[in-house]
Amino acid sequence: STSMEARLILVFLLGLAFWALAAADIDGSEVALFPSHIPAGKEVEVVVSGSSAELLETANLSFALRLAAWPGTRTGFPVQDARPCSWQPSSAAGHTAMAATAATVATAATAAGNGGQQLPRPLVCTTGWPSAGTALAELVASPGGRTWTALVRVYLEATVVAVTPRNLSIAGQDLVQVSLQAPISNFGKIVLRFVEPSSGSSVDCPCDVEVKEGGLMLETRSPSFSQFPATAVLQVWLSLNSHSFADTGFLVSLRPTTKLKVGFLYVSSADDLGWTFQHNIARLALEDRFFGQLETVYRNDVSEWGPNMCGFCAEFEGWDAANEKWANEPDDYRGTHESAVVMKRWIEEGVKVIFATSFYYQWDAFHMAARYPSVSFVHAGGWLTQPNMAQVFPRVYQARYLTGIVMAWYIKSHGLPKKVGYVSAFELGETVRAINAFKLGMERVDPEIELYVIWLETWVDERRQRLGTSRLLAYYGVEGIAQHTDSREPQLVAQEHGKVGVGYNTDMLLTVGDSVLTSPVLVWGEDYASLVQKALDGESFDSAVRWEGAETGAWRLSAFSSKVPAEAKLMVSEEYQRLVEGHDAIFCRPELRDNRGRVRNGPENPAVNPVPWEATHLVPGTTCLTGNVVNQMCQEYSGDQCIEHWLLEGIYDACTGLAPKVEGIGSPNLTEGECFLGRLDIPDLCPPGEHLTLRGCVPVDPGFYSEAEQAIPCRPGYAAPVPGAGSCDPCPAGTAAPSRQAVSCDLCEPGKFSDIAAASVCRSCEPGRFSARVGATACQICDFGFYAPHSGALECTPCARDMVTLSMAETNASACVCRGGLFRPIAAAAENGGERSAGGCQPCPAGMTCPPASDMLHLTAGGDSSGPHPLVDRGYMTLASDPLRAYRCLVPGHCPGGPPATCAKLHDPLAVACGRCREGAYEAEIECLPCTRADTAPVVVALLVALGGTALLLWRSNRDFLLYTNAGITCITLLAIACTGIQALAVFQQLSVTWFEPMRSVIRAVSLLSFDMKILKINCVVGTRPVFAYTARQLIPPASVAAVASMLAVKRTIHKRTLICSELFNTSGTLFNVFFISIVLSCLSPFVCNLQHPDGEASMTASPSLLCYVGNEHLTMVVISMASCVLVPCPFLALVLVFTLRYPKIVSDLSPESHSKLHAMRFIYFRYKPRRYYYGAVLLLRSLLMALAPVLVKDPGLQICIVFMVLVSFLILQQQLRPWRCTTTNGMDGVLTALLLVLLLCGALASESGLDTGATSVQVVGTASFVSFLVATTIPLARTLWWRLKPDPWYEYFICHHKAAAAAQARYLKVLLQARTNRRIFIDADNLITLGNLFDIVKCQVGHLLVYLTRETLSRPWCIGEVVSAFAVKRVGVTAIKTPGFRAPSEDELQNLACFVDLNNCNLSEYGIHLSMVRVALSRLFSDQTRWVSLDPLTELRGSNRLVTVVDALLGVHGRSSDRLQVPSPGSVVVSSDDADDEALAAGGILLAKIRLAAVGILPSSISCLADSAGDDLERLAKAVVEARCVIVILSVGTLSSIPQLVAITELMEAQNRSDMLTPSAGRGSTGMGVTTSMSSMTAISSLTITRTTETSCPQPVSIPLNLPDFVFPGPEYFERTLPRVWPGDAKEASCLLQDFFRTITVRFQTNLSDDILETQAKEVASRIPRTFAFSSSLASLQPARLFRRASMQELCGMSDSTSAAPMGATESRQSRASPLTQSSVDPAEHPRCPTGIRIVGGRLKESL
Repeated sequence: STSMEARLILVFLLGLAFWALAAADIDGSEVALFPSHIPAGKEVEVVVSGSSAELLETANLSFALRLAAWPGTRTGFPVQDARPCSWQPSSAAGHTAMAATAATVATAATAAGNGGQQLPRPLVCTTGWPSAGTALAELVASPGGRTWTALVRVYLEATVVAVTPRNLSIAGQDLVQVSLQAPISNFGKIVLRFVEPSSGSSVDCPCDVEVKEGGLMLETRSPSFSQFPATAVLQVWLSLNSHSFADTGFLVSLRPTTKLKVGFLYVSSADDLGWTFQHNIARLALEDRFFGQLETVYRNDVSEWGPNMCGFCAEFEGWDAANEKWANEPDDYRGTHESAVVMKRWIEEGVKVIFATSFYYQWDAFHMAARYPSVSFVHAGGWLTQPNMAQVFPRVYQARYLTGIVMAWYIKSHGLPKKVGYVSAFELGETVRAINAFKLGMERVDPEIELYVIWLETWVDERRQRLGTSRLLAYYGVEGIAQHTDSREPQLVAQEHGKVGVGYNTDMLLTVGDSVLTSPVLVWGEDYASLVQKALDGESFDSAVRWEGAETGAWRLSAFSSKVPAEAKLMVSEEYQRLVEGHDAIFCRPELRDNRGRVRNGPENPAVNPVPWEATHLVPGTTCLTGNVVNQMCQEYSGDQCIEHWLLEGIYDACTGLAPKVEGIGSPNLTEGECFLGRLDIPDLCPPGEHLTLRGCVPVDPGFYSEAEQAIPCRPGYAAPVPGAGSCDPCPAGTAAPSRQAVSCDLCEPGKFSDIAAASVCRSCEPGRFSARVGATACQICDFGFYAPHSGALECTPCARDMVTLSMAETNASACVCRGGLFRPIAAAAENGGERSAGGCQPCPAGMTCPPASDMLHLTAGGDSSGPHPLVDRGYMTLASDPLRAYRCLVPGHCPGGPPATCAKLHDPLAVACGRCREGAYEAEIECLPCTRADTAPVVVALLVALGGTALLLWRSNRDFLLYTNAGITCITLLAIACTGIQALAVFQQLSVTWFEPMRSVIRAVSLLSFDMKILKINCVVGTRPVFAYTARQLIPPASVAAVASMLAVKRTIHKRTLICSELFNTSGTLFNVFFISIVLSCLSPFVCNLQHPDGEASMTASPSLLCYVGNEHLTMVVISMASCVLVPCPFLALVLVFTLRYPKIVSDLSPESHSKLHAMRFIYFRYKPRRYYYGAVLLLRSLLMALAPVLVKDPGLQICIVFMVLVSFLILQQQLRPWRCTTTNGMDGVLTALLLVLLLCGALASESGLDTGATSVQVVGTASFVSFLVATTIPLARTLWWRLKPDPWYEYFICHHKAAAAAQARYLKVLLQARTNRRIFIDADNLITLGNLFDIVKCQVGHLLVYLTRETLSRPWCIGEVVSAFAVKRVGVTAIKTPGFRAPSEDELQNLACFVDLNNCNLSEYGIHLSMVRVALSRLFSDQTRWVSLDPLTELRGSNRLVTVVDALLGVHGRSSDRLQVPSPGSVVVSSDDADDEALAAGGILLAKIRLAAVGILPSSISCLADSAGDDLERLAKAVVEARCVIVILSVGTLSSIPQLVAITELMEAQNRSDMLTPSAGRGSTGMGVTTSMSSMTAISSLTITRTTETSCPQPVSIPLNLPDFVFPGPEYFERTLPRVWPGDAKEASCLLQDFFRTITVRFQTNLSDDILETQAKEVASRIPRTFAFSSSLASLQPARLFRRASMQELCGMSDSTSAAPMGATESRQSRASPLTQSSVDPAEHPRCPTGIRIVGGRLKESL
């Protein structure tokens, strides 16, 4: 074994020698590679550097690099092939690897000893080695073969198994951990890189990567990712040599940065240069350190003591509601809990970390932490913790100990009294241990130094700090001041007294001066940063309590003052070093005795009821107090609250009972019993009238007042008569106090005054003022007309008569001038030699204003042009030639007033009232504007528009009157009424009314309709002379007539049939009629002189520059006016009146000449109802009276009254007459007239000459009236136009008929057409309107006119008017329906239509229909162009089938109607009518339709007409009557001679009699019901009433007689003479039955009335039909009575003429063939055939009647 050991030792020694030789050879190579570590198995680039001179000299050579295995020799090992190296450009731009290694290469070269030299360009080589280990690198130069060597370490790349977290904040600073599969050694700088795959951009972690857990874990902080998109996914790369990176295979995503919100609660302001200031420094350091990761908020001056402010705290666990405090708070503490309020608000705003930086915030933070576990809390200076609440406070007593040494050395070195004062906030464990440590530090130098303590009971109250410090200095003679408060105030007070001190919290040497020996500075930054980092990393605080000292740098001492002795500095340095090393022996003394004589570190614990953690008060085996005892230094506990602390011997916070001066502490400056040690007992603020002294709050002396607790002497002007004044009383006005500390104020002497309170002196009255009493508050000012030349005057001197001063307080007699409203003429000034005070003033002219001191000399060439002179009022002007004669301007804006001859811009100052523009200008609103070339365009455009309007009027007004519809007439009338109303506004313009806006602009705009062409800039065409413009206005009416004549001449060349004269009269008359007001106003404008001037003269309203009846120009206009009136309005008015008087005669004349006259003059009457033809002349008279009002009357009020009365009178007349053809027009005329009245009333109220009312309200009402005027014009016009385009209702057919002959037929035709077409059908009986409206309906609302031709249809004027209207409108189709009774007019009748057409009660000329039009219409009616349907071929059809066939023909349907008989079933309702009378048949059809409609679901569906079902078979007819439920007998004009109807009546009555015989016990089964024939009673029946018949064993048919309007009831003559000739059987029996029938009350069926009345009558008929009917077999076995022989209808009709001549035997023979029933031997007494009365069942009929 020994030899083996020897061998091993030998091998080791040999290897060691070989390694040393190789290393020595390599180390001398002077070559370095970067990086020196490369990954195994990868090709990498390395940078070569070196320091040898040979290498530097070969920069122009080529190099190659090869690797060989190591350790070993240079030969015999695997050698990599040499690879060439390349020189890179000196600028590394574009080569990131080179740029990254430049600094490293330079460092390597410097380390090699070349003095910092390096290669001129980077030499880059590519190399690699397959396995881990060490390789030998050889750099070979060529040519030459010189080599340099270096060692390269080859490592295996790390395998990453995890990267956390996988989601990183964009702002960075997240803790990133990389877990490795195998441990790595730390041989270089490790870099973690994040790469964006798509762009290749990357970012490296800025922090160093720490290797942990034995090389298995890498930790670092993430960089900022602001350059990447928020949605980017990044690769994680790792480099172990800071050069070669490998992808770890892990990806991380980014998340938006959510800043951590941190809040700081401050007990004072952040700029207090103390406690809060130091905390704020820590806050700002956090913002810098964690930039982008957090944001901070803070709240200054969060109170601790005071009334409770936390209302929600009662909801928290641990709250004592009775005492309004937390249950674990000290008993003597009454806090505001404002910190809890702020914390809660911050939490709701998203604050996640809260720093509570004051002691008494501790309990609020504790309970808020319990309530909000997701929020972290940090408290400074307490002991309560939660899982999310930490406590932080430095061992500041260590610093206090050192500062005690400094203070003691200062006192000792200067030989000062051994007294030091200590100002502390509260008696807490924090402050008590600091005081005790400070005392122990002083004892370290001099045990005899005494410490005097005052408890301020506040941290921040500088007032208390100053007072407490001042008391210690003044009463106890301390030489130095120490403090435990938050501000520097104690040090400032010490400095003021020439004493030194020891600061706290901050370096107060910098903020106070070298009187501060040193200061303990609290360093919060590191503790706060570590806690915030935990919050950012999501870690919990874990109830952390950080109570750290000098060993961690939690506090530091500031720099020493120059006053600190060197001995103190040395001792402090030694003690500080021990503390840094952790040797804290401050409270390790052989004996610690408190100021109550108790030994604190003896074997026994002197504390009373100590808490468990303080039960052991000493560190075992020592006399050192434990940390818990040092922390609180409590003498007695109550529960876990300390109720008494202990202070060391020699510390005095009371004046008696404290060791070693138990007998007491006195002071020569204090009275016996006074003591100012301990708690500072003063109010928060001294009461008013007291000031703060060292002894407390005391009243101020007289002459002083208290302010901010200071005694301040009263200023001059103030006095304080009594002590304890809260303020000095100001001397009232009229008094003064000249000195300070005044007790009373002196009254001002006469001639002096004091006008303000608190005056120090009384001032003398100035010149122009006076005062004669004592104690004056102000001097009186000399009034206008007075002056006072000297100061102190008792009164003012008056000016001369009519003289006044321009201002008050004048001081010179020269200030007297003419008073306002007077002026000084030139003559007066000359007489007095220019002396203004000498008088001679005259009244100012009307329309002018004379300001004070007005003088006509100022208007002369040599006068003072700036001096006052008479000025013209606004709205007036004077000529330069006569400056004292004012003219009133029509528009106030034309005359701005001021000097004479002043007009608005471009107004002629030489014209009276500035009434015209200068040449080359035109009047626009209230100003004149210069004319341009384009200003002639309005006249041309207006001329073209007028010509176009005239042409349109010519075309529309001369149309055939028949082509006018009511809608068209309404539109024309509405426009004419609106035009007339607008012209009425022109009349209003002529009145002496001052109009308001916007009516002024509106009236000026509509003045164009009255031919006032100013708005057209006529002055630019004819010049500014009024006579030219007026002449142009008068030429408008004649020019319009000439234009119409010219147009008619052109029209005549196109249409040869043009009636030039007629159309010229009509068109020109229409123009004159519409613009009659304008024509009259234009003619009479020279006589309208309503512009009154102050001197009594007047100007034309239309041309204010012309004085009425003065000068040739106005006289010329008067002559032209008179000529115009004679030529235009007067002849026109006379023509209208003459035609109106002759209208009845002309319209009754049917000659063509009369028709031509009516056409020529229809502009007068065509808009009015025929009976109101004269209303056109009435309107002209109204227009004339309105136009004459401003001419005949000059008084403004009377003008308005006249116009008002004219409008009201004609409004009443119009509403009474209702003259217009359309109702809409009548309504609109009344509304517009009423609105004009309101507008006129508003103008009168707003006018200067009207009533004095509020202009604003009047303006609103007037504007609203005009807007209503426009609306009332527009809406009806739009509605009428819409109705014209979309007529409603629309009728498909209009049935034109003669009511007397075909009322029922037309009605039945309407019923059939409506049922078949479901369209509206017009029949005039349903629409009782005027003829004009009928004709208008045909023209506008009808698609087809059906002319139902009976005998007299075409002789009725309304029928022929309807036909003419239909043919006049080409779109209306016409169909003629010819009845058998129609006869076409002969040729003679067509030629003499005046006799053929009945015009006695209706003149068609009034509706524009002349006989020539009738002749043309009849010709077209009888031509082949008109469709005809004739009833003649249909005479063989029975019953209502005749009219049904007509409907089929109209609708183009064939084969629908048939003559097949339909036998009614038993129990049916049958209608009997004269089958030879179409009117009766139609009435039956109407009745059946109405009954079916009225009794749907109530009556049986079988309702038929006997004419349709029985035909000429009387047997069948009789059977139908007997079996019927009800028989309705229609009594028409042919009923009494119609055999079928007589048979039906007699069979009906006989059946009723037989029924009575079969059921003798029951009454007749019918009810005798009827209706009165009066219309009022019929319309009263509004609902269907059905009477139930009495149910009997033998029913009988009910009879309902229904008479038509033309039926005449039979009299005795009929039964005696006519019936025997008509009746084929026993006439006596039939007469009895017929008389019985006619005793039944009948229903009058008026077919010529409206549809509603017919429905009411049909309901009455339906009410008499029985609802139930039981058909009896006994009744069915009965045969109809044979009162007539069996014969055909033709035979009966053929024998009617021989009946009267038939012998009695024939009658008897017919009786012999009567039915057996009639020949029975029934006693007539038992069965009376001719009842003598009518039986009515029930009272319903009576009620209805």
